Amino acid sequence: MTTPNKIPKLFGVVDVRVFKMITDVAGTAPTYDPLGIDMPGATAVSLGNGSTAVEGKGDERVCEVEYTDDKSDVGFDILYCPMDGMAMINGGTVDTTTDANAATYYGPTPDDIGEYFRLEAVTKSRKEKIVIYKVKGRLFPDGLKGSAFNGPQFKGTAIHTTGNISGNPRRFSLVQSQYSMYLGGAAQVETAIVAGTITTAGNATVTVTALGLTGSPIALTVAVALNDSAAVVAQKIREAMNLNTPITTMFIVGGAGVNVTTTAINPTANDATSNIAITNGTCVGLTPAPTSTNTTSGQVAS
Repeated sequence: MTTPNKIPKLFGVVDVRVFKMITDVAGTAPTYDPLGIDMPGATAVSLGNGSTAVEGKGDERVCEVEYTDDKSDVGFDILYCPMDGMAMINGGTVDTTTDANAATYYGPTPDDIGEYFRLEAVTKSRKEKIVIYKVKGRLFPDGLKGSAFNGPQFKGTAIHTTGNISGNPRRFSLVQSQYSMYLGGAAQVETAIVAGTITTAGNATVTVTALGLTGSPIALTVAVALNDSAAVVAQKIREAMNLNTPITTMFIVGGAGVNVTTTAINPTANDATSNIAITNGTCVGLTPAPTSTNTTSGQVAS
């Protein structure tokens, strides 16, 4: 039996972004706020092993040692922390109404607690994407020391998600990426709304169109059952889209309830052709929705 490595792994990063967790339901992938919050000036992310030794004793001695491993220590250093990021991570509120020229962060109060969130970063050297799925902790400011810049430091814990990711409850992953995340700009978001209840089981047809999308337009066949509600159909559509590699290479597929969304991974100029169309295939009961709504216009990062 090998003792787990307790040396933290450190990554030089070019970006850190946090995404508030919306749902974490057993058996389904967690959902998050699709846009997330940039944490500018990131320098490093640390992942410490959270293994705990469990000893089996007998005859007044330790006979066996096993390890439980259901959490990891997480940390990152940044130069700037947006106020909405502080409010999400630490708790508290941001007031933009008192002063027309500034925003004020209040909190956390003794009763305020932060949200669970997904943390993403891209390593400098190999452009590997670090994804930590369910994190909670605190931002600790490094104080104000003379003329030096002193950025906040995050310390927290990653735990297993209740919902499965790639078939298993996970804390984090490391994925080789062909892109880096960008600061600035705006990621385009398209939102399609599913309407109707299935009165004849069969297949719904979902067509995803976008400039630069390999195979565009991509038509997906989604099996639906009798009496499936609009929300159930939307969940099945999201799952089908998340299984399509060209789509997930270009977009984050999300949404909740009856909404199905695509969020561009790389902010680019707005694509007027981007669309999610939903209609009946062999099923009956859906209200055809040939055109999605451009809920956030894309903008090139500066």
